[in-house]
Amino acid sequence: MTLLAPLFLLGLLGLTIPWWLHLISTDDPPKQDFGSSMFLEQQQTVSSRQSRLRYLLLLLLRTLAVALIALLFAEPVLEKLQLPGNESSRHIVVVDTSLSQSHVQRWDKTQSLATDIINSIPTDDQVLVVGAGAAMSLDDSNDYSASAALGFLASLSPDAQRLPFSRISSVVNGLVRESPLPVEVHIVSDFQQSAMPDRFSDLAITGIDQLQLYSTATATDSNVSVTAVLSESADGQADLSALVQNHSAQSVTREVIIQSEAGTITIKSIELAADARTLVPFESLDTSNAGGSLTVALSPSDDLIADDTFTIAIPDGKRTDITVISGIRENLATTYVSAAIESDPRYRALVIDGDSVSAAQASAMLIVPDASTLTDRGGSDLQEYLSNGGSVLLFVGSQPHSANIRSLLNISLNTGNNALAYRINTTDASQPVVRGLAGDWRALSLQNLVNISTTASDRIILATADRTPLLIERSVGSGRLLIFASALDPLWNNLALEPLFVPFVIRSLEYLRGESAASRNLSIGDSIALAPGAQLLNSSGESLRELAELTRRGNFTFSDPGVYTVESSSGINYLSVNTDPLESRLDTLEASQFERWQKMGDNESATGVTSIEQESAAANRQSLWYWLLLCLMAVALAESLYSHRHLWVKRGA
Repeated sequence: MTLLAPLFLLGLLGLTIPWWLHLISTDDPPKQDFGSSMFLEQQQTVSSRQSRLRYLLLLLLRTLAVALIALLFAEPVLEKLQLPGNESSRHIVVVDTSLSQSHVQRWDKTQSLATDIINSIPTDDQVLVVGAGAAMSLDDSNDYSASAALGFLASLSPDAQRLPFSRISSVVNGLVRESPLPVEVHIVSDFQQSAMPDRFSDLAITGIDQLQLYSTATATDSNVSVTAVLSESADGQADLSALVQNHSAQSVTREVIIQSEAGTITIKSIELAADARTLVPFESLDTSNAGGSLTVALSPSDDLIADDTFTIAIPDGKRTDITVISGIRENLATTYVSAAIESDPRYRALVIDGDSVSAAQASAMLIVPDASTLTDRGGSDLQEYLSNGGSVLLFVGSQPHSANIRSLLNISLNTGNNALAYRINTTDASQPVVRGLAGDWRALSLQNLVNISTTASDRIILATADRTPLLIERSVGSGRLLIFASALDPLWNNLALEPLFVPFVIRSLEYLRGESAASRNLSIGDSIALAPGAQLLNSSGESLRELAELTRRGNFTFSDPGVYTVESSSGINYLSVNTDPLESRLDTLEASQFERWQKMGDNESATGVTSIEQESAAANRQSLWYWLLLCLMAVALAESLYSHRHLWVKRGA
């Protein structure tokens, strides 16, 4: 495709020049009178050999033009010569700084191996050290000397996050493309099995001369870790279960200690066999002075200290009021929703009149059990509440609806078919409200629903087999609206009578209030959504959101363990953030996996094609089409001029 424009220009010139020469050659010279004696003058005789030479030269020019055209389409390339002074390389030394590397034996070995690699690199070569952990860090001083590399290596230390190996290949591939020199890559890691990507090809680093892997793991490395789950917390007491895992080849004995701000609450001793786990229950723990959290600790600690303690957030025991909007007539929907809310010890249902939605402006979210019971005024207040950043879980209910509700929801006049039950066929399993409940929704008996006209910006979470939306997430102004397009009525569906109803309501509360993680533990690297006005505080009480961020929804990714506090208009919630359990597993890659990854640096891709060598060779090639085109234009011009001169016929008067 790159040759089309030059060839078009060449063809245009090839037609224009001969045409112009032809016009010149056809002009008759001025007539002159001459005497008859001129017929007796001697004329120059042209040799036949000279004529043949002229024709051979003309043939040679035309043959050369055809050959150049053929070469243009073949696009020949020239291999660049490597000069003796340009044989240096750039060595990228990747050092794993994830949590598992904080194991005492592993990190000491990592620094020793990386130092030996840097010292063994020739003095003429460049060195770049990359710290691979929560974020890929490197020395941005553009100093590629060994001394600078050793200084940057000394500044590295393991962080608290997990390192997927695909992150290494992603970053290093970018560094390879930016390098003006051939690249050799050295990776120093413990090569945990839990860090492997689903696709082996995601490990590929292309365009390099060599890949070397250095393992810091040994068969004798051991670790014991603990995690915990809060079962129930209310009235100053809590039940929790601690999961203790032995990641070693020997049996161990540990004490499991439960602590709060006030001190130690209780201790249990356990024995664990090699590569075993056990669940340790703790009931009726006194959390009246817990200060929002409990700590589960193992004693004695081991060489990987970070996962020997686990912090779990404890609610303060006070229930948060959840506003429930009732309409102009009483029905069972309000009772169903209120009962579901109060089944969770964190919440309490606060029922208010539908025409007093403005009284709930201070609340982060509210629930409408039956939108068909709201008046036009209630619908207008609801619209204003959403526009100001509120969040609503709304059950459409049966028709008729007020004009404002129809406008807000885009309700169609057709309510669906009462005679034939619907079946849930489409589920957006990634949505937190329904995650893990896909099978339960398909068991729902749905007799009737209200047709809601959706837009491109709406997110359809649940839909029937004929793609009629049942659960829709919609943005209204600055607020969010979850629409359940049916009624909480046994004549419409059996949702309120199914076990999934309570978790659906509670998950909706957590999601819309921006506290989807409030009742469970988070790992470092996880994110949460924060509603407008919600402030996030760390363990020291420092604010983590700027004032400008409070006016809008936002996401926050946790990089450090500890207890975090979410303060909003709806109350205070505590979050516990701990290390990723996958980093506690010390099992490493199998020998076949390690060997396969190593071979990917020997010009062998994941599919067996030698693509790295081809890409490296392609970088040292230069296309000759530009020079061939110039030669072709010169030959075409010479052929036109020569043929014009050779074929010119002298005319007389």
